[in-house]
Amino acid sequence: MFNELHFKWVMTLVLGAPALWVAFLGIASALSLNLRESWLRSAALTVGWLGVATGLFLFFFAPHSMALEQLPWFSVGDYDYSVSMFITPVAAWFYTLTSFLFVAIAAFSGNYLHRDSGYRRFFLLTSIANFGISLICFAKSGDLLFFGWELVGLASFLLIGFFQNHESAARQSLNAMVNYRIADGFLIIALLFWHALQGNADLSGYHVMAADQQTLWWCTGLCLILGSLGKAGQFPFVTWLPRAMEGPTPSSALFYGGISVHLGPFLLLRTQNMWSHSFSLCAVLFCIGGLTAVYATLVGRTQANVKGQLGYAVMSQIGLMLVEIALGWRHLAIIHLTGHALLRTWQYLRASSFIQDLAENRHLFEWFRAERFGYLEGLLPPSWERTLYPYAVQGFHVSSLQRWLVVRPILRLAKWLNPKRVNNRAPIAPSKLAQNEVGKESA
Repeated sequence: MFNELHFKWVMTLVLGAPALWVAFLGIASALSLNLRESWLRSAALTVGWLGVATGLFLFFFAPHSMALEQLPWFSVGDYDYSVSMFITPVAAWFYTLTSFLFVAIAAFSGNYLHRDSGYRRFFLLTSIANFGISLICFAKSGDLLFFGWELVGLASFLLIGFFQNHESAARQSLNAMVNYRIADGFLIIALLFWHALQGNADLSGYHVMAADQQTLWWCTGLCLILGSLGKAGQFPFVTWLPRAMEGPTPSSALFYGGISVHLGPFLLLRTQNMWSHSFSLCAVLFCIGGLTAVYATLVGRTQANVKGQLGYAVMSQIGLMLVEIALGWRHLAIIHLTGHALLRTWQYLRASSFIQDLAENRHLFEWFRAERFGYLEGLLPPSWERTLYPYAVQGFHVSSLQRWLVVRPILRLAKWLNPKRVNNRAPIAPSKLAQNEVGKESA
């Protein structure tokens, strides 16, 4: 019914529509054009619904796996980088899901951010993330996938610090970026190994391992697993996600409930043929997922705010998805991912109204308390509860360990390399800097 040319046109829409939308918003922002909010919202909804339509078309009508050469990108020596796409049912379904969530967030944000000074900036950043998601879903090469991966990370970092007058937002956005950078370093190492093994980073075929290359392939798979943990908020990168709620509620719902946190499991599903052959790598993934699920469950039950509880709940469910992927339950993990993304997005959008709901409906409060605090406490002896509770309140001191093992050595190295320009203080928000300058001038 459809030939390769039809699918090339569809993939041109998949990549071209969000790319042109990002370019237009970027130019409008650079020129300080005063775009109407209603027009921005309608255009964003149009791009989102176009993504849903093209995603469903690819899911139902594309072959089980189909590689498309779109156009050359750039060359380095004898190696040519090209914009090549690889269509699979999992990629098409995840793209459809993310496009639908972008539509929901765009519709919600139209009223939530009405007359906010960052209204246009918010739509620009979410559109950048949308374009990055399309690359992650359909990129044929790991290089192009990594480019989209970085676009999503950049948008996430800027949206956490969306409110530029808040010092805490600047701190938490930097905290998230540091975790992203460490995890993405493992992805870069995996790409280097990948190119060394087969001369490219092709995602479209089954990778045959020679006997003398098994160790290098094992290291590549391990780096892919470790690189996927950063955005997913899995151990050891467990401290940034509950603190990343400084941005607007729609961005928290989009990135830390619906899309960004699920890129880790999706990356593992896309690259499963590179690491699933190794029992030891599956065991590592199983242990990381199980450890994070237990850790997030215990710490999340001591949180006093709704978004903090949701953040740890997301971490625990992502951990269970990693366990399912490690066990080879691919389809169960996809179903779990879909339902979880939809549920958490809705919960984040409703978080600001949840306290009011409990105050207005006493029966709902009693039910919530029974469901929330009833089942796990009955499984643990009281002595265990008294022992675990103080540690759970402190997050089992993971933040202190990270500061001691990672932050301090890096600061000492930086200070040794350039002692005049490096200090141990956290970054200060722009508004705070401006207040300091005004105070100095007054004095």
